[in-house]
Amino acid sequence: MRWFALVMVAGCTEVGLNDTSKGPGVELVLPVDGGRFDPALPVQVCAAIDTTADLSRVELVLASDVDGILATSGFTACDGGDLGIEVSLTDAPHVLSLTATDVQGRTGSDTTAISPLANTPPSCQVLTPAANALVPLGEPLSMSIRVDDPEGGPLEVLVTSSAQGDIAAASLGAPGTASVSATLDAGPHDLVVTVDDARGAEGVCVVSVEVVPCRDLDGDGVETCDGDCDDADPTTYPGAPEVPDGRDNDCDGAVDEGTALADDDGDGFSELDGDCDDGDAGVFPGQVEVPDDGIDQDCDGDDTVTCYVDGDDDGYGSAVVVLAADGDCDDPGEATVSGDCDDTDASRNPGATDVPDDGVDQDCSGADDASCFTDGDGDGWGTTAVLAADGSCDAADGEATQGGDCLDTNASVHPGATEIPGDGIDQDCSGADRAECFVDMDRDGYGTSTVVFAEDGSCDTPQQEAEVDGDCNDANAAVHPGADDSNGTDGIDADCDGVDGQDNDGDGVGSGTDCDDDDADVYPGATELRNGADDDCDGLCDEGLIGFGDLVITELMIDPTGGSDLEGEWFELYNPTSTDIVMCSGWSFEDDGIDFWAVDDPTLTVPANGYIVAGASANPALNGGTPVDHAYVRDQMILSNNGDEVVIRFDGVLIDRVAWSTAFDTADRSQQLDPSAFDATSNDDTLNNWCDSTTSWPGGDGDFGSPGAPNEVCP
Repeated sequence: MRWFALVMVAGCTEVGLNDTSKGPGVELVLPVDGGRFDPALPVQVCAAIDTTADLSRVELVLASDVDGILATSGFTACDGGDLGIEVSLTDAPHVLSLTATDVQGRTGSDTTAISPLANTPPSCQVLTPAANALVPLGEPLSMSIRVDDPEGGPLEVLVTSSAQGDIAAASLGAPGTASVSATLDAGPHDLVVTVDDARGAEGVCVVSVEVVPCRDLDGDGVETCDGDCDDADPTTYPGAPEVPDGRDNDCDGAVDEGTALADDDGDGFSELDGDCDDGDAGVFPGQVEVPDDGIDQDCDGDDTVTCYVDGDDDGYGSAVVVLAADGDCDDPGEATVSGDCDDTDASRNPGATDVPDDGVDQDCSGADDASCFTDGDGDGWGTTAVLAADGSCDAADGEATQGGDCLDTNASVHPGATEIPGDGIDQDCSGADRAECFVDMDRDGYGTSTVVFAEDGSCDTPQQEAEVDGDCNDANAAVHPGADDSNGTDGIDADCDGVDGQDNDGDGVGSGTDCDDDDADVYPGATELRNGADDDCDGLCDEGLIGFGDLVITELMIDPTGGSDLEGEWFELYNPTSTDIVMCSGWSFEDDGIDFWAVDDPTLTVPANGYIVAGASANPALNGGTPVDHAYVRDQMILSNNGDEVVIRFDGVLIDRVAWSTAFDTADRSQQLDPSAFDATSNDDTLNNWCDSTTSWPGGDGDFGSPGAPNEVCP
């Protein structure tokens, strides 16, 4: 608001110019009257000052009914007003007042009331000790306390005993955990944990414990306070002798240590279990023996030594190692040295005389003297026979193990070399240059993968030879790569791509049997998924994955008046699941008598958490304006006024059923299921969970109901 000086003239008298009763106009723009503030943050004050005087000469006093005078200077320009300032307020409701005084002593003022933001009290939880815990006298009590505050920290925690007063205090943030340790006097204690936030809100939690005196009930001379871990057994106390009885006799936390019953080295075996060195975790019965180290790892009485099998008793063993558990190699069939290359023949051993070229390495040198062939071009094939004294045919020595090279000056020419068809060279020494072809039994120009060499150098169809392979049926000239395979139902893979018919999606099933040849996840035998599709091409969608209660009958129009009686009948289905249900095939609407309607509509979808309406007619002019999603033949599905049933089945499985009597029939309005009973069991109770509809739908012709929309709550 802005104020303006007004001058009025009556005769010779001036009115307003010297009117000292009109002070400055003051309007507090911020904070807004009735607003809230955060006590932890400065509060922005902004005012509009309307005065004819210079603002710099106007005296301002900002005050609070709680905190007194807040500011008389330091005001600066502010958004939405003329002068403003930031002030801090105590955590309490305030009435702020701003008074402006001009140089003539005239004043104006405005007030605004604000309150602090709500403060949620902090919370606490005693994690330990447990409620009603017994604490031995003289032992420190350890407490663990969990605290939190929606507004955050810091938080002050005070722990008080009902018997001893304050015992601990801590400061921490939120959320946080405090650990407290205190020694309490004997007797019961209620330990009260008080948590205060910075604004004074308080949370409290309590746990009760009892401090019990030290005792020696078993008379062993050691009290529980001194560490007796079993005060009912006089043989159990700190320092008692440990005996092999499966108990901690000396209260040190270990059981049977140092006795024959204990596994002192932790290898899983005690002395009673056969451990021959219970101070070494690597020694126990069944342990893998390390030969020749002088240690009996498996506790069988001897260290294992390495020997060699000497099958022919010639003093030389083979390379086969045998481990002698008795510690020596003196038994029959054992030798201390190896190197025998034939341990079944005593005439063969290191040092025996070799017989050249007999195929036997008598001296075990590694090779028999061998017959080789001179190999001038180093291709591994030779010509003239030669004897290799070193027992090997070495290419470095110009030797080869096989002969038959027809050109020993060219390393690319030899038996078995890759023939280059049509180059005029007999690379494989077969006697002629040849052409590489493929067997083509049906003479369709495509061969199988079987390679055949044409001695005449060409692949001739009359000779059942082809230049290309890939024929998957070489007994049928109409079958070969590139052939017409558009007939996907004749059982013939005409184009040799692995499937009968075209396979556009690459799932290995031809278009003749694949119900969706554009989707590689859809084919006969595929796994059916809950996705509203026919994944396995059996004509059904989601079979085996939909059961009782996946659709619920939620509304029935039995006796309509808006259209003709039969055309205006309808019922509503609700899908309580999170997945759309497509009623593509296998679904039926029926009753317990003769009514039956087979639903076969791949476009009929009941959306997740949504509805469809099935009716005798989809024509709004005949059905009273009902939005019908699926129309059945009225003579095959009639909703009788005198009592009837609606049964929903899928693939022979009962999904839902509702039966009614004549008492369920009300003309011109549907019977609707209460929203709290939307399941296939609760809707069986037509007496308590159903009621007459009292609402109408847009376009309806005088009838009441909510087809395809949520139901109203029954009274």
